[in-house]
Amino acid sequence: YQVERLHMTNTQIALLANVAALCSIPSNFVWGRFMDRHGPARTVKLSILFVSVIGVLYLFAESPWPLYVAAVFSGVGFAGIELSYLQSILHHAAADGRPARYQ
Repeated sequence: YQVERLHMTNTQIALLANVAALCSIPSNFVWGRFMDRHGPARTVKLSILFVSVIGVLYLFAESPWPLYVAAVFSGVGFAGIELSYLQSILHHAAADGRPARYQ
């Protein structure tokens, strides 16, 4: 899609990955603080919302620029998912009283 439809170069595609990676670094700190305040389940939901925006941006992209916005959402969203999924599972396991079963 990036090459065939939007005619992006290898450099532009690499820049998308770099933007996502650079956004994920500070996002880990933000998501960690958010999860401490609001819990892992809410963090999972909000992270999934961030990731779902990526597909919408790709759907309506007619130039490479919306994909850079999608890369920001990718870095932020996937950082939240990485932090919150395991915490959410462990939170539910502790409430269930069987954390070894979930691990």
